[in-house]
Amino acid sequence: MPPWLEIPLTLVAVWSTLYLLVWALAPHALSPTARRLGWAGVAVSVAAVAWSLWAESIRPAVQAGQWHALALLAAQVLVAGLGLVLALVGAIRFLRAWLGMGWAATASPRAFLETSAPLQTIRRKPTPTSRLRAAVALIGRVLRLPGLGWVPLGVGLTVEAFQLLEPDPTLAPDPAVVRVGAAFIALGLLQMLFRKAESR
Repeated sequence: MPPWLEIPLTLVAVWSTLYLLVWALAPHALSPTARRLGWAGVAVSVAAVAWSLWAESIRPAVQAGQWHALALLAAQVLVAGLGLVLALVGAIRFLRAWLGMGWAATASPRAFLETSAPLQTIRRKPTPTSRLRAAVALIGRVLRLPGLGWVPLGVGLTVEAFQLLEPDPTLAPDPAVVRVGAAFIALGLLQMLFRKAESR
């Protein structure tokens, strides 16, 4: 892919991700123009990834008969794709549950602090100790929301896929990045185990 295309396509990918989040959470808030631009961005992002895979990885590997590299590439795409889907769906599930708690998400920062129901519940407590307990309980409630663990788990899987399943033998995994990916996976699994234990 030409270097001059990388920044525009990255911006389009970011826009597409934000659009999918808004489309999943509040589709009624999108105008027809925003919908057209959003789905156009999604289509461009998918086409760019497919073309990059074909031109830079699949075709050269087929021409060189590098079937092991092709197998690694297929595994990398599957694991990274699974990670991206997990992170996106997890973010949507978490935000839906978070908004359902009564947060004034569409308000200004000051109004958010003054009108959000969970914060008002803490303010109504009569003593500092009871307010602290209510705040800790609120944090625990947020940490148990569905989808929260999927986000770091998906990010970690994506990172590990690009590090450990790299088909290019000249690109060795970066141990520091591998550790970061493993930490994200562990964080996601811990949240899911915590939520499962609290639900019993």
